[in-house]
Amino acid sequence: RKPHTVLFGNVVGENRGPNPMEPPIERLDDLFWLRDDLRKDPEVIAHLKAENAHTESHLAHVQPLVKRVYDEIISSIQETDDDLIFPWGSRYDYFVRTVKGKAYPIVCRVAKVMDASTAAKKPREEVVLDVNDVAKPLKYCDLGSFRLSPSHDVLAYSVDPSGYETYEIRFKDLRSGTHLPDVIAGTAGSVSWGCGNTEVYYSTQDDAHRPNKVWRHTLGTPQSADECVLTEDDELFCAGFGRSSSGEFMLLESESTETNEVHTVSLATPGGAPTLMEPRRLGHRYYPEHRGAYWYVLTNRGGRINFDLVCAPLLSPQESCWTPLSSLAVAGTLADGEAFEWKQGRTLESITAFADFLVLEGREGGFSAVWVLQLAPTREDGVVGSDADASPVAEQASIATWHKTQWPSQNCCVYTAAASSSLGCVGANQIFDADHIFITYMSLTTPKTVYRYNMRTGDKVAVKTTPVHGFDADKYATCRIEVAVRDGTKVPVSIAYRKELRVTDGPMLLSGYGSH
Repeated sequence: RKPHTVLFGNVVGENRGPNPMEPPIERLDDLFWLRDDLRKDPEVIAHLKAENAHTESHLAHVQPLVKRVYDEIISSIQETDDDLIFPWGSRYDYFVRTVKGKAYPIVCRVAKVMDASTAAKKPREEVVLDVNDVAKPLKYCDLGSFRLSPSHDVLAYSVDPSGYETYEIRFKDLRSGTHLPDVIAGTAGSVSWGCGNTEVYYSTQDDAHRPNKVWRHTLGTPQSADECVLTEDDELFCAGFGRSSSGEFMLLESESTETNEVHTVSLATPGGAPTLMEPRRLGHRYYPEHRGAYWYVLTNRGGRINFDLVCAPLLSPQESCWTPLSSLAVAGTLADGEAFEWKQGRTLESITAFADFLVLEGREGGFSAVWVLQLAPTREDGVVGSDADASPVAEQASIATWHKTQWPSQNCCVYTAAASSSLGCVGANQIFDADHIFITYMSLTTPKTVYRYNMRTGDKVAVKTTPVHGFDADKYATCRIEVAVRDGTKVPVSIAYRKELRVTDGPMLLSGYGSH
């Protein structure tokens, strides 16, 4: 248990960033002996067990209260429940089931009604993955990714069996219900299908547990034969990847806290080569999406730290070709007669492309918000003949109309829906050529509610509300106020209260969050 000397500043052989302290400062770490990366040191394990025993003894007197609070929380939850049913691909609808007494979700699917012959039959449920079965032989189980092949015949998923955030990727043949021999070990957790039904992308980590490489694997081949398609050597950056909503490109990203760059890989043929979209430069972040003949990009260039929306031709994605989306001059189509332009009080946080729409998530005036932009058809998209006569055709990427989605309360959290809170790694909006999307709405007085939202009309229907037993929303209200602090900055404060108990200068439970 000898103290360990730790150096802060310039250390030979280590990257300590620009202008590290010289000479370095020495500090003694008297708890360094507790570091045990393998979790096998008997002295460390014995010490932790002793600390746990002391904690349990010291808090023994509050155990009845702990049980009462736990029982109250459990009594409000509907433990056996089927979550939102959502379409994925042309053949199946999927949903996530939770069962009382089981710790993990069960992912199921039913065949879609295709014609009159199948409409008369009751759809047969099929279990895609029971995570409880996956967890049985493991001491720990975390599902990192869940991705179906384009044919929906093979499931790729990743599992962390240790809690160390190192995942193993497995493949399940959904036709036979058996697992394929392919197993990809030592990954960062994410997996995406590439070209066709045999190519997948994944990432691995360096010794510091930093995702630094993206690989391409072909089913039926050993992991040792996989191709590295991106290597990130800068220790300030992490490597990642994701498939565009159109399914036509894989986006390879290197990102630090304030800078990123993206390579694109066409998925038209196997083994595509990465193409750099725009080289990294300090402080610049950009996030592209693909639709038709254009890239649509969120960028913070030019000091627009809350992000601007631009576009670029498919074959000229570099920044020099980025231009703002114009608004098609069609009377009465633009929201409030305004173009969708950059605004100081509007922050754009994410972008999702659909065949005819862009969906943007972010904040406006500090409030959570979702915007729907309907795009005008362009000649590059192949709009000719009668289609061109039916609606205006733009010479470049343009917005035909847009609107900000409206909700029962402005003081809410609203975002594009996931398949389930117990399967957050799967989005519920899996259909690219769609007029409807699923949007989640919740507030301090409204349980999580998923709406089926019509992007053309703005009409919405609640399709799934998370049950909360014993809660009566009519008894509560919520509001947001702004409190000016000493330097004049206005700090937003959201308040929820029971209507008949609110009094002036009454008691209040205050909670907040501080960044790391």
